[in-house]
Amino acid sequence: MPPSTASDQQPACTEVVFIASGGVQMLDVAGPMEVFAVANEHLPAGAALYRLTLCSPTGQPLATHAGLQLGPVV
Repeated sequence: MPPSTASDQQPACTEVVFIASGGVQMLDVAGPMEVFAVANEHLPAGAALYRLTLCSPTGQPLATHAGLQLGPVV
């Protein structure tokens, strides 16, 4: 089996980290994340996808202004 070349390998993902704290407006989290998620659907073949991660300052789940619980990945 021949060694793989750069063109054979999947491109690295572009990591996009969102940091939110308690009381955040849900739209302030969901809106920007949705932009990158939709962008992933329209990238040209072979382009690096955006990998989205939600974090909180404490690493614990947080409640939005409306009371929706968000579980961050730390």
